[in-house]
Amino acid sequence: MIARSDSPAAALLDTTHLRTFPTVAQTLSFTAAAQRLCASQSTVSKHVRKLEEAVGRALLERDTHSVTLTADGGAMVGFAREILDSNERAVDYFAGLVELPADSGLPRLGEIEFVLTARGRGESGPGAELANAILAAEAGPRARSSDAPGHPLVPLGM
Repeated sequence: MIARSDSPAAALLDTTHLRTFPTVAQTLSFTAAAQRLCASQSTVSKHVRKLEEAVGRALLERDTHSVTLTADGGAMVGFAREILDSNERAVDYFAGLVELPADSGLPRLGEIEFVLTARGRGESGPGAELANAILAAEAGPRARSSDAPGHPLVPLGM
């Protein structure tokens, strides 16, 4: 097993590495993948190695004559495609190239404000988990549940 880095950035997967991996998985060859990607074999190998380090798992089994996909590697192919598709949609949205459909399932600003207001009054229901996630992301390590009785997380310094 590959040791996972303790770096906080290790939790983020590099999109360059995610773009490289499915090509290696499809060709089962670093050389063929490098040719398709117009990159050097060493660069492709480095991308895969960095991705494996980031997730802390071997994604490929390699020897001098062959490359095979591990079960985790098969899972990563699917995750890589989903992550890259989501990344592309987000980039297109923020570039003004697309609009979110009304039924996208993503919250709108008014919905978030409603949930946060209701939560502040001690109400619960659909969206409470979203509100907690938003507040947790805003608060980061600065606020803990013991800091504000009755409120799991309260952003400080707002």
